[in-house]
Amino acid sequence: MLRYLSERYDCMFIYDSRTIENNSQAEIKQGSYSLQEAIHQVTGNKQLILDAVGRYVSIRLPAKERTVAIEEKQESRDSCFQIKGHLRDKETNEAIAYCSVSVENSSINTVTNHEGDFTISLHDSLRHSTIHFSHIGYLSLNITIADLLGQYAILALEPKIVVLPEVYIQAVNTKNILQKYFINRSENYLKKSIYMNVFYREGIEQEKGSTELTEAVFKVYKSPCDFTADNSSRFDFITTDMVKLEKMRSMVSGTEHKFLDFKIKSGVQTFFQLDVVKYAPDFLDPRYYDNYYYTHTGTSFVDEQRLYVISFQPKPGAREALYKGHLYIDAESYALVMVRFEVVPKQLKEVTKILVQKNSKSVNLSLKGVVYTVLFKEFGGIYYLNYARADLNFSSRKKMSFSNRNIHSWIEMVCTDIATTDVKPFERRERHPVRSIFSETRHSYDISFWDKYTIIAPEERFLRLIHSLEVEE
Repeated sequence: MLRYLSERYDCMFIYDSRTIENNSQAEIKQGSYSLQEAIHQVTGNKQLILDAVGRYVSIRLPAKERTVAIEEKQESRDSCFQIKGHLRDKETNEAIAYCSVSVENSSINTVTNHEGDFTISLHDSLRHSTIHFSHIGYLSLNITIADLLGQYAILALEPKIVVLPEVYIQAVNTKNILQKYFINRSENYLKKSIYMNVFYREGIEQEKGSTELTEAVFKVYKSPCDFTADNSSRFDFITTDMVKLEKMRSMVSGTEHKFLDFKIKSGVQTFFQLDVVKYAPDFLDPRYYDNYYYTHTGTSFVDEQRLYVISFQPKPGAREALYKGHLYIDAESYALVMVRFEVVPKQLKEVTKILVQKNSKSVNLSLKGVVYTVLFKEFGGIYYLNYARADLNFSSRKKMSFSNRNIHSWIEMVCTDIATTDVKPFERRERHPVRSIFSETRHSYDISFWDKYTIIAPEERFLRLIHSLEVEE
């Protein structure tokens, strides 16, 4: 009903989820109403107050009736507070996933989850700052933090429609764009070492079986990009980047139905490998451009920057070419802003051997698809790895059985903050081994730590699992 009113009155609502219960049924009698009257009819609460904030309408209780429990709780957490909400497409009402949610004039950042939800934790000193929402293909949105405090914000981004003449599309030389991207890397990407605060999550969901979820916070030493090195071997992966584990927690449900002991290779190592600018896969390496077809398939925007959209796929006969996907390259700086790519079907069998580290001998495992999403974000004129996600879908079958089960495994990580001063490599004893199976790492759990740290908001189906761990503690 609130979504209907949002469309009818051309506005978006901001409200505390304890003030309005989203799952409650509502009805309104036919008639003519002001927006305030309509809200009172729908909610059954005539005490609600409406405040206009541009095109957004804040719905709240009178100050004397409004609960202050959350504010008191926030003040006790070292003067930290949280902003939570949901982001959707203004025209389709569909959730917007992987949208950047950042604080202007700072490096603090997160992204929306697959369902469009976001959570960002901030220090009290930022109460008067502005939250910036940006996503490829949409107009950006800025809202002051003060207007979001104590609310669960339902926000919408407006798609940015690009109409370009057909002759312009045809005139773009994709090889020229890729060459300029390659040449400009030393200007666009890391020139000195930085520290990155990283939130990390990995999970495995088995159909009619168990769900495993592991979350962690890392401090990452990110060394500068060395684009002068000439690696003779195509897939050599030698990194000088380092990880220090700050906190982690693991959760499992449905173990009574578990039948498959299954682990993918370390997602921590994958985090480094998905820095596709620093550790280029073949489709971004000029030595292997001839293995792919590159096509300019459109133009998009992010934060008013025009982007070339270039699609790529293997040429017939290119046996070692593994991927197909889309590159988003800035039209002025030629920086790679985003890449989405997947393993082509004919290579899935070979890739299974690379990705799976541990599997039950009594089960046949078949990889059905692998999709990667990588985002880079500009800060101080330099781009850095901001978000990376890998989704792997398998089909499993017990030997001597005719029924299959689907398995979804994934990893995702977001850089929540960066530091550029007094950066030096971690001592050996501080470093976490990146090649180990991370979910099997032993580490103490601290519930208070998670309350004040910026994360990727968990999707709805995992909230109960996380809550059960907190109750046990």
